[in-house]
Amino acid sequence: MGILSIKPEERKPTLLAFLMFFSVVAASITGGSARDTFFLTEYDRSLLPLMFAIIAVVMVAVITLYNRISSGKDLGTIITTTSVIFIFSLAAIQSSLKGIMIPILYVLIEIMISISVLQFWILAGDIFNARQAKRLFSIIGAGGAIAGFSAGYGIKPFVLTFGAQNLLIPTIGFICLTILFAWLLNPFRNTTDIQPRPTYIHDEEQSRSSSSLLDPYLRSIAIMVVIAAISSRLIEYQFKMTAAETYPDIDSLAAFFGTYYMIVNGATLIIQFFITRLFLSRFGIIGGLLVLPISLILGSMAFFAAAGIVTVFIARFADQVFKFSIQNASREILWLPVDKQKARRAKPVIDSSIRSIMEGTIGIIIFLIVSLEYVPIDKLHWLSVPVIGLCCIWFWNNFQLKDGYLRTLMKAIEQRQLNLEDIQ
Repeated sequence: MGILSIKPEERKPTLLAFLMFFSVVAASITGGSARDTFFLTEYDRSLLPLMFAIIAVVMVAVITLYNRISSGKDLGTIITTTSVIFIFSLAAIQSSLKGIMIPILYVLIEIMISISVLQFWILAGDIFNARQAKRLFSIIGAGGAIAGFSAGYGIKPFVLTFGAQNLLIPTIGFICLTILFAWLLNPFRNTTDIQPRPTYIHDEEQSRSSSSLLDPYLRSIAIMVVIAAISSRLIEYQFKMTAAETYPDIDSLAAFFGTYYMIVNGATLIIQFFITRLFLSRFGIIGGLLVLPISLILGSMAFFAAAGIVTVFIARFADQVFKFSIQNASREILWLPVDKQKARRAKPVIDSSIRSIMEGTIGIIIFLIVSLEYVPIDKLHWLSVPVIGLCCIWFWNNFQLKDGYLRTLMKAIEQRQLNLEDIQ
């Protein structure tokens, strides 16, 4: 434990948090595999792009409703209540897994993943202070990466033994474990320092929020987020549709998704812990910003030149692995020199609202161009052309971001607004 910088009194809550996050991510992996498998084999897969749009709309409504209901309530009770709702909903869907229940499952799994991860990190914030978080959150976060690897690895033997139609059973089991670990962690929460979060924004703040988005530096960040969201959805659509064509059998498709999650999470774990920091130290912020667009350009060019499961796997692999490691770290660094008040207003708008709107919009666009046969279903590699074009714009925008980052950083230093304690 000494090697991991865990103090004796932190061992139990850290272990429990590690196990809880393991359970949360394992539920998302098994549930996500079941969701994709059932939709692509048992439902009209041409409607997949519309699911992107539906999820974007539903998630905004659900998060808004969740914030209102959970405000002022005990977090342990909220976690238990939402988890029980997920358990009974999944059990009901499992008993009649056909027809309209399949797209309902698709949306429900997305809600479950978002709410569960949100709740976990709020709970972790109640247990560990800022200094502890800097030492322990990477260790706790490793529980998620290990869960992704091990759950992905276990899906194939599970499917071969029990069948893909029973994949929701381990998902329910992992949610039950989440409830258990949440209550075991409850005594470690420090609720005395928790400040109530404002549920509204003053008109003056709203007007300042709108004007802050006119900042050229924040506009460049918004362009990066928009292009990343559009490219990711296009590649995800190509990947899932190609996988469904390659593995038409429900069990083989579920096993494939399990292998995919195992490889992606294993690679993410290695890069996050052993490569990201060294890479950013060696190549700086511009190097970190360029990895993802370059890898997407190469992966999309490979899929366009030779469409197949291997080449689209490369593009999807690059999108998922680099997005949640080097790109994520680089993006957070970009916010470091931004004034705290401005960042507090602009970051949720850019990282959440704008991104969700673009993901929903691109879903509708994909559905229209495919259903109207502007891009035939057997020519999905044509969608790599806009990905390549957008990533070239992204590539150019990153140099604008670097210049803006340096200017904003110098301004923050001159005005003594830079707080090095915020670096995580």
